Amino acid sequence: MKRTYSLRNNCSNTLSPMKKIILLLPALFLAATSYSQLLISWDVSTIELDVGYLAPYSVAGANLEENVNGGDLSLGSGVNPTTSAAQYGFKISTANEQTTLAGAITQNHYIQFTALAQEGFVLNLSSLDFNGETTATGADDIAVMTSVDGFTSGSQIASLTGRSAVGSGDFDTDASGFVSVIDLLASKYQNLSSITFRIYGWNSSGSSGSTYIRNLGGTNADLTINGTTAASAVPEPSTYPLIFGAATLSYVMYRRCTKRVS
Repeated sequence: MKRTYSLRNNCSNTLSPMKKIILLLPALFLAATSYSQLLISWDVSTIELDVGYLAPYSVAGANLEENVNGGDLSLGSGVNPTTSAAQYGFKISTANEQTTLAGAITQNHYIQFTALAQEGFVLNLSSLDFNGETTATGADDIAVMTSVDGFTSGSQIASLTGRSAVGSGDFDTDASGFVSVIDLLASKYQNLSSITFRIYGWNSSGSSGSTYIRNLGGTNADLTINGTTAASAVPEPSTYPLIFGAATLSYVMYRRCTKRVS
């Protein structure tokens, strides 16, 4: 009896760590891998006067969180690029000016930027922050839209009117514009493989008027998507052999123990 008891006790001791491994496997794949508050940013300080820019006049993202792929800052096909240093945005020809958001959407009058999670990870967003401005004859109305909500009139996540009369920083995400950063804590902005944002402008009054992301001096970020990344809830195909191997090893050890006990 003592020998049988000893075997059972040894088997129990052997199984205990394996049980823990089995229980921990799902947690390992679901665990968050980063606590960074900045996922990707763009700095427009190095933009020069129409130098080296071809359509769509893109600017690569920087300061990437380690599980985020880069995304370009780009322009819609219906606009012309700004022609001033340390600005990134658009001008609208007089013949193509629009008086509604619906018109701006149809004519592709926007600045666009994207964040893309690396394979095996998801994005959990918290906020959007940028420095934006329009000149006296630039877009008087501004709307921020996302691929999550759809690019249709009425689905904007934030909007402003009467911007051209405000002056400097008239659509910054601070007291002069949107009052605060644009909140993205809602559940629909969590567990995303990617997201695209667009800043639309309409009610411009001259082809020389500009609507743009502005630089405030130095090389600090002028546009940021903030949040965290986490491991995807569904393991990538490349991880299946690892999971299967661990499960098989656990089962083999379990069978050996039960045979010894019997």
